[in-house]
Amino acid sequence: MNANINDLLLQVQDFIKNKKYREAKNIINKILKIDNQCDKAYYFLSSIEYFLGNINESISALDNIHGLKECKLDKSYILFVRGRLYSEELHNYELAIDSFSKAIELNPNVSDIYFYRGKTKQLALSVQKGVNWNNIDASSLEDLSKAIELSPNKSEPYSYRGGSYFLLKKYSLALQDWNKYIELEPDDESGYCNRAYVKFEMEDYQGAIIDYTKSISLFDKDSSIYFSRGIAKCALEDYLGAKQDYELGMKIANNKESYLSKELKSKLNNNI
Repeated sequence: MNANINDLLLQVQDFIKNKKYREAKNIINKILKIDNQCDKAYYFLSSIEYFLGNINESISALDNIHGLKECKLDKSYILFVRGRLYSEELHNYELAIDSFSKAIELNPNVSDIYFYRGKTKQLALSVQKGVNWNNIDASSLEDLSKAIELSPNKSEPYSYRGGSYFLLKKYSLALQDWNKYIELEPDDESGYCNRAYVKFEMEDYQGAIIDYTKSISLFDKDSSIYFSRGIAKCALEDYLGAKQDYELGMKIANNKESYLSKELKSKLNNNI
């Protein structure tokens, strides 16, 4: 790469940093006239198109990188980025899974690629069948497990696999994953809430109440957690405590009923 192109690429970086995307794009066009095989120029172009909201053009720029005969950039990473654009921006899960699979072929040892492929497989099935146990297939669980094997201290794969096991009613496995998630993310209220759901299904109502209470201590503006804790209290026949949770939840929800509030209200009406 000649010195002139390096200088131009530095200008591009500076313009992107200052959100001057049009100016950056003009310089990239100059670079590609000098060298239409410049991988970094296409990569920066992809970023610019993304920031401008042109997702298809962003993907096209990545495709140009993938088609170069000589490329110093990591092509597995380029495919990974393309997969995320297809999944998160265009919701084209089939092309996203294809991109992730090709990335894994080039580099089979990257945790994030397996995680996003497993996550995307579940999203694809959710679109077809709705959110239930039917959208958990063996291959998505295998991807999540591989992601955990490669990076055991990343929390997000545990949350997705734990949620998958919950939908499959494999509660002991779900509990293990949420335990690990909480170990890695002790200040995330969602971990305690999700573990409480699991404990409730395992009929550990006191354990569920403890986790709901911890979740509320970290974030006390979610009415559904109060209603869920109230339902767990009803299971232990603590109807006074459940009534207090119903009132607190309704206050946060501005007295708007929900599925959970109605369920708790029904239990209270039948027992008070």
